[in-house]
Amino acid sequence: MSLVNQLGRLLGPAIEEDESDVMISS
Repeated sequence: MSLVNQLGRLLGPAIEEDESDVMISS
């Protein structure tokens, strides 16, 4: 498992709330 994957899991919920646009574009 890569660091990016782990960070994505940890920050996933926060990003969805805060920067959903960023999640969608990336």
